[in-house]
Amino acid sequence: MNLLGQFQTQVNTRLIRRKPRFLLRVARHFLVNVLCRRKTSLRSMVVMINTECNCNCRHCFAKSFGNDPFHRNKLTTGEMKAALREMVQNGVFHFALQGGEPFLHPDLDELIQACNPPLSYITLVSNGAMVTEEMLRRVHALGVDKIAVSIDSYFDAEHDAFRGLKGCRERAIKTLQAARSIGLDIAIAVTVRNDTLHTDSVQKLLEYAVANQITVDINIPHPVGNWDGRMDLILTDENFKYINNLHKKNPRVRRDLYPHIGRSGCPAGKELLYMNVYGDIFPCVFMHISIGNILKHSLKDIRRNALSVREFAEYMPKCIAGEDREFIRKYVSQGFGVPKPADGFKIFQLSEPPRRK
Repeated sequence: MNLLGQFQTQVNTRLIRRKPRFLLRVARHFLVNVLCRRKTSLRSMVVMINTECNCNCRHCFAKSFGNDPFHRNKLTTGEMKAALREMVQNGVFHFALQGGEPFLHPDLDELIQACNPPLSYITLVSNGAMVTEEMLRRVHALGVDKIAVSIDSYFDAEHDAFRGLKGCRERAIKTLQAARSIGLDIAIAVTVRNDTLHTDSVQKLLEYAVANQITVDINIPHPVGNWDGRMDLILTDENFKYINNLHKKNPRVRRDLYPHIGRSGCPAGKELLYMNVYGDIFPCVFMHISIGNILKHSLKDIRRNALSVREFAEYMPKCIAGEDREFIRKYVSQGFGVPKPADGFKIFQLSEPPRRK
């Protein structure tokens, strides 16, 4: 049984030597999840550290937060670092730092250090198009463990057109190769749609990843960002079954709700949260409904408050933001076509958590 999920292939002699204290935190989380089935603890934070990017992707949701409709300032580096440290204090041991393009953040090194690398597994999610070997060596030395590169097609022309940048795929592949040679774990993040999943562009990309023992993070369409309200893009039941079968054949092909550290099901709210550049906290990356703000509320209070919603307290068998049509109809659809972030207190009928003193 693949108990550790996405960490299964990473737990090796190198990581044991590099981050023994991180592995102790994973073990503690595993024991809570397995022995205390009614309890869960926060393990992962996806953090948008910037919105600046060198690509212009068709499905981008970072643009939703490029210009805040509420005229707020983005978190300063100091505020972002304080938020990251608070996440570590609340049990988070897996960080996925993304943008935009995270390598464009002028204070990336400081943000990595704020994640407390000896205690954490840190992933940078990048398009790979501007990353140099020198950059990779620097972040690896700081404690970054993994580079996840977004690639949408096996074919250069298709990927480059989708990303709006010529030469993007070629450079992305070189980034993966360089990262592996340095000692970083690598993954390909691929967004699939009903009309692309079975095409050569995706199938050959999956074959390439499996042949080269590269983890594949499958991203499904969600009605957010440039696809706000696009319910027609949700995958068919047949295609969800197809992806599940791919995972059974090769555990490196993954979705977030597959078995992970003793539990399976949608981790939104329970084990995983998302923060944008304004400090808004969301139940997951693909649900742009704010359930609090790190400048106004403690992360502990935000999560505790969210767990009063059944779908955040329980492990739902489907991705609630991109697969569970009833949840989308009942909650997510209330945020369609409105300025982001949508008001989660109203949508989920939550009381506002206590304000910071």
